[in-house]
Amino acid sequence: YQRGMLGEHTRDKQPAFEDYESALDLKPNYPEVLLRRAMLYCEYKKDYVLAVGDLNKATEYRPDFPEAYFWKGKSYYLGTDYKAADKELTTFLQTDSESIEGLVLLGAARLNSNNFSGAIKDYDKVIELEAKNFIALTNRGLAKGSMKNFEEAMKDLDTGSFDPVFSERERD
Repeated sequence: YQRGMLGEHTRDKQPAFEDYESALDLKPNYPEVLLRRAMLYCEYKKDYVLAVGDLNKATEYRPDFPEAYFWKGKSYYLGTDYKAADKELTTFLQTDSESIEGLVLLGAARLNSNNFSGAIKDYDKVIELEAKNFIALTNRGLAKGSMKNFEEAMKDLDTGSFDPVFSERERD
């Protein structure tokens, strides 16, 4: 398991997969290893079905595993199953209601499934936590525009369109 975690930081992720396979051969119901392998499936192999399969097993073995619900939501989102992403991210946010990453992803899932008012509520929470969050401001503007609230949409888009940190990085 530890070798697999180290292997995640190398260019070739295959040895990490192999180390996780070995760990699961020894202990098939090891939720942390299932999570790590699912993260690799999601991020590097772009195989969201296999990622969700591992994450379902991880939450079966350990129902109180917030990270697994987050990654399940992210995998569903990247696989374009926005309703399933909404369900899993909502479960995750019950344990970490101020996770900016979780709220932004839930807002995006809701925006993509045309739940504009839900997306706006999620982005409102992000902006309450981090006032100049570029993604939340931009996506909230898109959601407001989709609801024909053009004046408010333009305010968000104008505020979100200038991110000094991003702009500074662009200059470098």
